[in-house]
Amino acid sequence: MGEMVFPSEWDYQKSFLAKIVDQMYIDPNNGIRVGGVTYNNEPTVRFYLDTHTTKSDIIDAILNIGTTRRESVYENDTDLVYKGLETAYDSVFLSSRGDRADAPNYYIYTTDYIFPDDDPYTSGLNIRFSGDSYIWALGVKSAVTQSALVQSVGSDGRYYTGSSFRTLNTVDHAKEFWELFRGCPLIDPSAGIYFPLLYFEDPALATSSTETCEQDEGMSLLSVTTL
Repeated sequence: MGEMVFPSEWDYQKSFLAKIVDQMYIDPNNGIRVGGVTYNNEPTVRFYLDTHTTKSDIIDAILNIGTTRRESVYENDTDLVYKGLETAYDSVFLSSRGDRADAPNYYIYTTDYIFPDDDPYTSGLNIRFSGDSYIWALGVKSAVTQSALVQSVGSDGRYYTGSSFRTLNTVDHAKEFWELFRGCPLIDPSAGIYFPLLYFEDPALATSSTETCEQDEGMSLLSVTTL
């Protein structure tokens, strides 16, 4: 999760993420696990997938991340998304820190601008090709019109936009985000392949006319954000 030059917008960002977590089914055994990373030139793991096991503890951990001052800028305010994604892959999605081999991994990042020297597309592509991993993006302000935001999530990812985190920071937006991202895939999956959050009741037999969606309660999710 990122920290920005304007602490008020940073607070709105944390609050919105907390509202999204509040929509999730959190359970260390058969539900969602959440970890968090802040990043700029020095990415920092704030908590791992196995650090907090209740929804309230995860929400508290997000809301209590401070705004760290480093020289002339706040930590993470240059939006180097690729560093956050790579840190999540290398240091958070590990079996020793709560990652489950039988559950897909989801990386969520947020940004208000993707800089020219940032490359979330390549980092995201490598993560997606590593197996059963998906990239989601939350874009506000200038990022809303950037093609890099859309490209970074690939054809199997999702993105959601708004004018600012202040305007997004409502329960209705959190619910809309969650409902959008937990929708059925547009194509039938192969047998045993599960798409973001929902899967076909019988993947081997699913067709465009008979498919049925159910919540996949066996996934790991990392909330990676930046602003």
